[in-house]
Formats: sequence, C-alpha cells, structure tokens
Amino acid sequence: MLEDKAMIIIAVSKYAGAYASLPGAITSARRLREWAEQADEDCNYKVLYLADHDDDDVYKKIDVQLVREKVTEFVNNNFIDRLVVYFAGHGIVRSAGDQFWLLTNAANDQREGINVEAFRRGLLKCNIGNADFAGQLCIIGDACRNTGRDAIEFYGDPILTSTANMNRRIQLDRFLSTGLGDYSFQINQIGSQSAYCLFSEVTLSALRGEVKEAIDTEDHRFKPVVTNHKLAEYLEKEVRSRAAAIGEDMEPDLLTGIRPPHNFYKKLKEPIPDVIASLQDRQLATAIRMAIHDSRPRSSNERLTAVQEGLKQTLLGWQGGPPISLSEFRQYQYLLGNGNYDYYDFLTVSDFRPNFVAVPHGSRVDVVQGRWRLEFCIAGINWYDGSPILIHQDEQWIIIPNYPNVDTVVSRNLPGDILFLRENGIWDTYLSDFSNLVGSVPLRAADAQKFADRIRVGKEEYPHQAVTAGYLYEFSNDYDNIARTAHYMAGDGFSRVRVVPFDLALLCADKIWWRKENGRFVAYANLPAIERSQPSEQEDNRPYYTRREFEARKNVRLWGIAPIFSQGWNFMQTELYLDIPDEIRLIGENMSGRSAASLTDKGLRMFLEAFDYRVVEIDPNI
Repeated sequence: MLEDKAMIIIAVSKYAGAYASLPGAITSARRLREWAEQADEDCNYKVLYLADHDDDDVYKKIDVQLVREKVTEFVNNNFIDRLVVYFAGHGIVRSAGDQFWLLTNAANDQREGINVEAFRRGLLKCNIGNADFAGQLCIIGDACRNTGRDAIEFYGDPILTSTANMNRRIQLDRFLSTGLGDYSFQINQIGSQSAYCLFSEVTLSALRGEVKEAIDTEDHRFKPVVTNHKLAEYLEKEVRSRAAAIGEDMEPDLLTGIRPPHNFYKKLKEPIPDVIASLQDRQLATAIRMAIHDSRPRSSNERLTAVQEGLKQTLLGWQGGPPISLSEFRQYQYLLGNGNYDYYDFLTVSDFRPNFVAVPHGSRVDVVQGRWRLEFCIAGINWYDGSPILIHQDEQWIIIPNYPNVDTVVSRNLPGDILFLRENGIWDTYLSDFSNLVGSVPLRAADAQKFADRIRVGKEEYPHQAVTAGYLYEFSNDYDNIARTAHYMAGDGFSRVRVVPFDLALLCADKIWWRKENGRFVAYANLPAIERSQPSEQEDNRPYYTRREFEARKNVRLWGIAPIFSQGWNFMQTELYLDIPDEIRLIGENMSGRSAASLTDKGLRMFLEAFDYRVVEIDPNI
C-alpha cells in the first residue's frame, strides 16, 4: 500500500562563473513544495527542500557536500514507499549515460554537480518499499541536456554511496523536460508574473488535477486519477505545443515504469472541475529564453551546422567506400604473401596512423596500410579472449573493443568515437556520440526499452548488440532484462552461444573477479536468478524472451576484461557491492571522452599495471 511518500527538491538559481541566474527554478520549486506538503491523502509528502534563495529556511549556495549530507540523512531516517526527486537548474550531458545536474560552483569545479544516473542507482539502494510493496521512484528533471566541451571533463558526484545491492524491484518514472542534446526553457519575469520553468509549470498544473487530458476517468481502479501514463501523454503534447507557439522546439523525455494500480499522483473527486490550465499568454512570448543563450560558458562547443555537416560527411565517406573487413584483410594479406594471414583474430581500421598501441602480453599487432592506402589496418594475433586494444589518439588512449563478427573503425574527424562495421557491410554507431547526440534520432527514455528488446535479436552473431541492449535497459531501470540477456549469452535457454561481454555482465552480476590463465587476465562473473515477470498490460506486450525466468549461474567466463563504455567504468566506481579491487575500479577516475571509454596517460599507466599490458610503438615509416 502506498502510505509513506517523500520528496527531495533541489533548485539552483544562482551560479558562480559564466552560468546565468535562473530565478524561475525557485518559483517552480516553491510551487511544487506547496503542492507536495498539502495535507490531503494524495500529497502529504515529507519534503527535503534544498534551494538557494534568501529565505531563512534555505541555503546561500547548493554544493555537493550539502546535498550529500542532507539527502543521506533524509533517506536514512524515513520509511518511504514513493520517493520523488525534483531538480531545477542548469544541466549538461556527456553521453546518453552521463548526465549531470549542475550545482552552484559547477563552472569552477568539475565535481560540483550531480551525476544523475549514479544518483539514481544510489537511490535504488535506499529504504524505498518493503516486502509487500515494490517501492516507487520518480525523477523529475527540469534542466538542459545540451552537450559541449564543458561536459567532456565533467565528473559530478553520485551523492549516495553504499556497499548495499540495488533493490531492482523499485519501479521508476522519469520525467525530463527535454530530449538528449537539447535545451530547457525558462519564462522570464514580466510585471508581477515571476519567472518560472515552462516544463515544471505544465507538470504541476497536471499534478493539481487542473488538466482533463492528464486524468484517467474510465479504466483505472481508483478513477478519476492523474496517472503516470496520462501525465506523460499530456506532457508530450502540451510542452511541445507551448514551445512551438513561441517559435521554439522542446520535446520532453518521459519514461513510465510505475505499474498500476498505484501509478497515480492525484486522486480526484467527482465531478471533475471543468478547468484546463493555460499559460499561453502572448505577452510571455517576448520573455522566453533558452538557458543556453544566456548561460553557457564560452568554452562550450557551438552547435554549428557546418561542423555537424563536416562530421556527417566523414561518416558518409566511410559508408560510401567501406573499410576493408577482417575476411577481406586476411585474403589481401594472403595475396601479399603474409604467412600470418590466417592468424588474425580481429581488425581495427583507422584513417590515421597511430603512434602507439597497448596490447596484452602474449599478443601482437600488425599495422599495415589498407588496400586503398588511405586507411591503416591494426590486426591482432593471439587475441582469443576479447581483450581490448588501446590506441593513442589526440592525447588520450581509446579502449577499442574486440567483438566477434565486427570490425571497429576510428576516424581523426570523430575523435573518441567508435564505429562498428559488420561482415555484411552494415554500420552500427552505438559508440558514436556524433550519432547519439547530434544525429537526427536521439535516444529517448520512452523508447530505450523497446529498442533494447529489438536490438537483442541477433546478439548471438553480433554480441556487441547485447551490450548496447544492456545499457539501454540500465537507462530504463530494467535490470532483470540485463540479466536475462546475459543468461541467454551464457548459453541458457535456446542459445548455444558462450560469449558474455564484460559490459553486459557488469550491469547485472552479483560478483565479478579476475584471475590469470596461461599468463593472461580473464574475467568471471556470477549471474543472479531472475523471476518470471508478473503479468501486466505493459509486460504482456513485450516478447517472451523479456519475461522468462532463469536460475542463478556462477563462474561465467566473460568476453573481455574491462568496460568498453565509459558508463561501465562509472558503474564500477559507484557499485561497491561488486567488491572490485581498487587498482581496477579507480582507473575510472582517469577517463576522458564521452560514450567510448578513453584513458588519460595516468589512466593508461594504471591499466597497464592492472591488466599486464604493454605499449607498442608503431613504425613511423608505415
């Protein structure tokens, strides 16, 4: 039963450095607090309020130390069935899995922000729900999700750290004001009308029961109620239309994972008031501002069409004349009389000659020019266990995966990106931030689970697709299906495949460890048992393989020894229950780049020592 409700409100309006003030964050946070603290049965939330306006009960600045202290105390001292977390302020993203809410001094300190996904995982370890009630978590973020150089080196803070396991039964709603790579809006003050955040005000109007479109009057057990599904449908349409009315684009990113019957935020009495809230005052059109126009430090990337077009042409250039594949490379080397042609285990193709690569002891690489002499082929020998190769590019060491049946492609014009080229000539761009963040179809939370269900098909032939599915499931809080995918890859069910990628196991394992075999490090994992999904309208619409049960499986040998996604390295830093040795876990503190994991020079030194790798200098005359 949904009895104990709690809410954490964090609002930052005053920033040090180049970020502009956002007074609308305070207005919207105050109004949300007033709604949450109402004494009626639908509200009556216990509220932790962290805001930086000048009242006696708030704070002069909002920093990581304050948020860590207050949030930890709040969640540790309350029984909670539902926790709502709200943030209003500036935000940035580095990749789909690395998103940050910025605190007061973020412009001057790369740690002064909240790592949103790490914070979410920390909340899953808190006292939410009980044996009889799964528990609910709702995250509402009214902040920009734009990209830029500011985000590349930003780290943020997980806020909550614990050695406990995540409670993966907790159900998640996620209401984000804008899509990945885009901006959120503030309406500036006009006359007596205070500044406010557009998305927050539209959401609050619906939560108060003022919008018929957000009310379920027919199918819900407790009707009439404002449900998460009806709220999402309303926000999808209304936020977009209000932004369009003033000549701007804004599309919220919404995920509804809390299941009926306790998936409502407001229970109404009959008859429903004939009120439809509206903020579309024409005078407000002159006050609308994207936060990006006023607040972005000059060091950020400009979203210039010319730059995007240049990157696009790079990608299309590869597609117009695809690099040589591993099978073609073997044939080409055979024709050249290279006696090693049949021993090459994997291939990476680049349009630049790397100066250095790092390889495990016992392995070797050959670097030769490709058939068109416009590309360099980096071919691995004695590389049978999925261990990655590290390539030096632009003062960083990019960790290149070694997945079966795909070649990896890197380009000087897409620094830090990794492209996959299948043997059948089809490109996959899951580790290309150009595609994910400035491409035409950015990832949406509502679509992540569906896309993961679909991309899993074919994972036996192309195991990298299982990794992509795993991170999409993690983003949508569907940990059971990460584990199901890993079990399938381990050979349970109808699959005979025995390739379980390291990243996939990392996201669901009870334990991961390493040991040396034949002079090489090999990783192992214990996979958890998974119960069959309970019947529901939402679950019944998904494929069978997303719902079945598995027994626990121990001592599963993994393909690869370390994460390929930077998100995986972040995961290792916060998920202390995995008991990963510090000499491996702390490598993640020395990352650079976005989605694909890249190491600084210090990170490389730690990696070499932890995994017994060596650096090889490439002949400059190639």
